[in-house]
Amino acid sequence: MRTIKITAILALISISISCSSDSKPSEEGENYKISSINPKFGYEGDEITFNMTTTVTTNASVEINYGNQRAVISEVNGNTIRHIVPNHPNVSKTLIIDNQIINIEGLYGLDKFIDCANCKEKALPPSNSDEVDSAISSIYKKDNKIYLIKSSRNSNYNYKTSLLETDLNFNLLRETTLFDKLPISKAIFESNIFVISNENGVFSFDLNGQKIWSYETTITSGAAGSTYIGFVKNTMLYYNSNYYVIKKAQTHTNVPLEIIKLNHSGQLLSTIYIPNPNPNSPLYSANIITQVNNKIIVTTRLFNYGDGYVVIDINDNILRNTYNQIELLGINNFVEGSSIYETRYAGGPNSDPIFELVKMTLDGDNYFQLDWTKPNYAGHIIKYNSKYLSIKRDKILIFNDNNFVNPTEFLATTENFSYLTINGAKVFNNDLYLFGNRTIENAYDYFSLIGRYDLNHIIN
Repeated sequence: MRTIKITAILALISISISCSSDSKPSEEGENYKISSINPKFGYEGDEITFNMTTTVTTNASVEINYGNQRAVISEVNGNTIRHIVPNHPNVSKTLIIDNQIINIEGLYGLDKFIDCANCKEKALPPSNSDEVDSAISSIYKKDNKIYLIKSSRNSNYNYKTSLLETDLNFNLLRETTLFDKLPISKAIFESNIFVISNENGVFSFDLNGQKIWSYETTITSGAAGSTYIGFVKNTMLYYNSNYYVIKKAQTHTNVPLEIIKLNHSGQLLSTIYIPNPNPNSPLYSANIITQVNNKIIVTTRLFNYGDGYVVIDINDNILRNTYNQIELLGINNFVEGSSIYETRYAGGPNSDPIFELVKMTLDGDNYFQLDWTKPNYAGHIIKYNSKYLSIKRDKILIFNDNNFVNPTEFLATTENFSYLTINGAKVFNNDLYLFGNRTIENAYDYFSLIGRYDLNHIIN
């Protein structure tokens, strides 16, 4: 009888200890807190690091959940926990260590602009703690590397332009400062070099960010300059093995605009002076420079007298200088043969702008003829095989031919992209690359954005 009583008491003690162990976290677990998160945002496949205030024991049970999805833990080492962001991460998140739920604050899971199996998107973290705003303005792909031109500013409004080198998944391999200015032009890439300009001149770099040559001169941006970080127009043209650069983009009264022509080594070949076609206009400015049907086109604006354009041949002869014509802002322009597709401002209620898409064709007398106007079709225009795409902030319009009628709508995502800025679009092989910036926490914290999307997924 005594043996039975002792056995029963021992059993009760064992049950009591077991229940106590299951119901109460360890003393170490009670102290677990997250001290920092790096980076504070991520897309599917990105790695996020939690730095903890207390060392996580080697035998601890660690679990991170995004809604009902369990994230893959890539490392638990001392005070560090690393995990991989799962798909559709814009949900509530929890960290559990040894049954203790640790509050996660300030971690943002990001949905992709376009979601598909072969798509990759990344918002780039700040280069340093003082960086508060950044954007991508140009892109180039060579072999298995992506090269990006990034502009940024710090809290004291000091600006910087950098070359980023990443792998195909946009993991940063190298960042090289090019200059402490904002660019005035998009970068022109070719083979192993690129050329870019700022207010101090034109500069050539190799793909390591090392300067090859420079042509230093004062460049006035005027209507062609940046209105915000990352947004630059085509103020430089590479054509017939020469660089044509808008040097003086804004003038007064009878002072002409200036286009400089540099050879491939950065030596000045000539300066093209474009006189004001209406001396009564107090302000004369240039928007972009491009080429249409083997002729150089500079779009212009005359204050109080409308918009115009200049047609120049490869021998620097001005063939046409006209104004009070079709408005040409130089936004999202796409050239095909003798035609240019252009976004122009079409007004809007209150202060909200409305844009429309126009198509113009250069005739034999060097006048642009308006082919059509398409309200609500304005966007970044690209051509892929026989399809034309207008890439907008909330969707992509797909057209079967260059008449741009009856588009198919490809809806990008359900996330609110009110604060997404697409600065440009490029096609490499079967992939569409979009670049610009987006917000993460609020309407003011813009981060550089780069995305690669499978065009077959979009079109088919």
